Amino acid sequence: MNYVGAAGGWGGAMVQDNIYQTSTYFDADGSYEMTFVDPKDTYFWSATVYNGDGRLFNDKGNISSEMDPVQNADGTYTLRFGCDGQPNNIPIREGNTTGKFNILMRHYGPSEQVTNDEEGYDATKLIKRIDQ
Repeated sequence: MNYVGAAGGWGGAMVQDNIYQTSTYFDADGSYEMTFVDPKDTYFWSATVYNGDGRLFNDKGNISSEMDPVQNADGTYTLRFGCDGQPNNIPIREGNTTGKFNILMRHYGPSEQVTNDEEGYDATKLIKRIDQ
C-alpha cells in the first residue's frame, strides 16, 4: 500500500488551502536536483521524500520555505537529493531500504500560479538527475 497520499495532507483540506504535487519514483543511487521559481505561497511550501513503500525513512527527509533554504541569486530555489554537502540537500539513501524515492511538494495557501498549474510552478516536473 502506498501511504504518500495519506501523508500528503490530513483533514480533507480544500484546493484553495493546500495543493500537493507528487513526483514519479527515482532510483536512490543517484544525485538529483530541481530548480524552481519561488511559488510565493501565502503560508509556506515544503518538499518531503518518501521511499518506494511510500514511507518516511529518515529524520532529515524534508525542507520548507520556513527553514530558510538558500535562495539562488535570481530568486529561484534549488533543492538537491542525494547531494551530500550541498545546500538544500535532502538525503535519499540513509535509512532507505527500497532503493527508490519520490518527492511530495506541499503548498499551503498556494499562489494563483500554483493553483492554475502554470508552467514552472510544479517543481516535481523539474527534477533532473545530475550524476550521469
